[in-house]
Amino acid sequence: MTGAMARSDGRGVLAAAGRLPDLTALGVLFAKARADLLLNDYASAERGFRRILVEQHYGGNLGFIRTRIPLYSLLSHYYLGQLYEATGKTQQAIDEYQSFLSHFERSRTRLPQVVEASTALKRLMR
Repeated sequence: MTGAMARSDGRGVLAAAGRLPDLTALGVLFAKARADLLLNDYASAERGFRRILVEQHYGGNLGFIRTRIPLYSLLSHYYLGQLYEATGKTQQAIDEYQSFLSHFERSRTRLPQVVEASTALKRLMR
């Protein structure tokens, strides 16, 4: 699944995810939502990214907390920005990109998504 994601192979990600028993793990949910976005299945991608944000925000049991990876929720905002931009929802795209970028103010991170989100935000706010 990871290899398919690295190749931006949405169908490969979905095929690999279909063979996994636990479709509630955040990594699997994230990969599936990302694959749906790559395949332009915007409704499924939006549901997936929104589910990650809800699970990250409200997950309260100890097992969940141990496996919590905030990068999934941060990147979910970025990919929701892409989704909304692709579907013509400019204000929602701006909001998602701003939410994503707010975590990287004064940061020297090298995530390519930070540069891409910043560029997209400038373009959308013209």
